[in-house]
Amino acid sequence: VFLIILSVVSIYKIIDITNRINKILAYFLFVSTYPLLFFSLNIEQYAIAQFWLTMFLYKAIYVKNHESFAFLGAAGTLTTSGVFFPLLIDKKQSFKDNSKKLLALLVQYLTLIALCGKTDCVINFIPKIERNMRFSGRSLTWASKLYQYLNFIKSCFIAPQTQIITMGEIPQYLLSETKYIDIIGIILLICAITGFALNYKNKFAQICFCWIVFSFLLLFIIGWGTMENSLVLYSLYFGWAFLSLVVMLIEKIPDKYNIVKTCIYGVAIIVLLIVNIPAIIDLVNFGTTYYHA
Repeated sequence: VFLIILSVVSIYKIIDITNRINKILAYFLFVSTYPLLFFSLNIEQYAIAQFWLTMFLYKAIYVKNHESFAFLGAAGTLTTSGVFFPLLIDKKQSFKDNSKKLLALLVQYLTLIALCGKTDCVINFIPKIERNMRFSGRSLTWASKLYQYLNFIKSCFIAPQTQIITMGEIPQYLLSETKYIDIIGIILLICAITGFALNYKNKFAQICFCWIVFSFLLLFIIGWGTMENSLVLYSLYFGWAFLSLVVMLIEKIPDKYNIVKTCIYGVAIIVLLIVNIPAIIDLVNFGTTYYHA
């Protein structure tokens, strides 16, 4: 929970909301989303991965020091975070100096992998990718993957529909199969894209948009996780980008209408809590009913 809270603080500091009340409300907006509530109750690797990723972004954009160390933490906990390596390039330095910096970082990364006893991940990188492709949606239709991706966008904010299924006398709490285009997911995606369009010169907005594009490539085009209908697992890892752009969209409302921004934050928080808290209680009840100590 502590790491998740630090991640949220890092993100909303980068966004730099000027109004004190709206800054507090934006923080509670982040905390009210389903991924934050869900992962606060479940020990998952994505909480650690998101912490290191947001810490790297915070240091690379806001603090601008020790970002190499944070990058090793980000790429070391989840390899896909390594796509942010261009942020390490210093435009004031020559191509040669930047190349040396990235090469030195690569050596440090490989050394870290060796010290952690994970050299097989490098040696057998291609075979591991091929084996893990069973989690992709190669056998699913494009429509099915689209339904899941839009539902994933919604789950970055609001609890998805779930069901309890018994398999071999073992109760399981699973996502309901999505068989339709999620309108809420489309609306949230449009809001995020609009937030980027209105802030396209902002570096953090550019990063958020690129992260959304990367999620689209990984979760929809490749279909990672769609075979198991489990995209909610990645809602914390990718969700901050969608939410950040939505917040940046709200902040584009002129300051003279500040009361409007405050009302939007307030209503959004209330709606999220009304929907998400019962979903979390339902999850806890499932655990205490079927898997009590």
